[in-house]
Amino acid sequence: MKNQFESIVPGCDVLFTPTGGPPAGVTLIRNAAGISLIDSGISAAVVDGCIVPALAQLGLTPDDLDFVLCTHCHGDHIGGHARLRELAHRAKFGVCAAGADKLRRPLFYSRAIRAKFPEESPAPPAVLEGVEPDFLIEAGEMVGGLRLIPAPGHDSDAVAFFAPEQRLLITGDSVQGNGTWGQGIALIMDPAAYRESLRRLMALQAEVLVAGHRFEPFPPVLHGAEKVRSFLEESLSFSEKYDILIREAAEEGIRSVPEIARRLLEKIGCGRPEKLFLACWTVAGYGKER
Repeated sequence: MKNQFESIVPGCDVLFTPTGGPPAGVTLIRNAAGISLIDSGISAAVVDGCIVPALAQLGLTPDDLDFVLCTHCHGDHIGGHARLRELAHRAKFGVCAAGADKLRRPLFYSRAIRAKFPEESPAPPAVLEGVEPDFLIEAGEMVGGLRLIPAPGHDSDAVAFFAPEQRLLITGDSVQGNGTWGQGIALIMDPAAYRESLRRLMALQAEVLVAGHRFEPFPPVLHGAEKVRSFLEESLSFSEKYDILIREAAEEGIRSVPEIARRLLEKIGCGRPEKLFLACWTVAGYGKER
């Protein structure tokens, strides 16, 4: 993994940072509206060891940042926010309303999502500090030259950022493909919202897409309208395949969420994670639609 930002289009650079699992993207946007960092990796150590040195290679320091934003408040995407608060003295921290409390108390949320499936969950991180947001970003609002697009489904606070002039779409984890190898399948907490979000993102007709991880079988950065649309359409297709497989398992009398999750991994999964809590959340999400 390169410890440097990669230029995607003029004014947009991406750094993929270590997580102990699938690397997580950190996106740097530079335009007339300011300098923005979207997501911050999994920890303070990633900020100090990866993000700060990568900024330095571009002649920047955290004090040059105007905005620190996030695509959603899972620990591998906002784990470095508290450290950036200490380093980026000028930056304003923004989040959508649905993510505000999670950004303040990410460790509480991390523990809560594990508590639903304790036997299938790894231990939560020992340290995951939150920050108080400086402002809330409304749907459709522009910040740092980017428009916030609500994209719930992966989680309730998932958003994307869209740069209209460049047709650039930064999706974080809101478009899942068939999931990461660490998840095994896509993590979809609300399937109906997820499908609606995918259609909303398709309507933007983006020509460049930057995802938060590599979501199988697609690379994390896509150039070209056809490739972007294929990722979105295939993500929708995978969500429909999960629905069919979960219904079939129920018809066969399988009621255990972990057992259904294992069935999904066997039939369509892209990996075999040791712990199944993320796949279990997907199965539970589809169960709520019944």
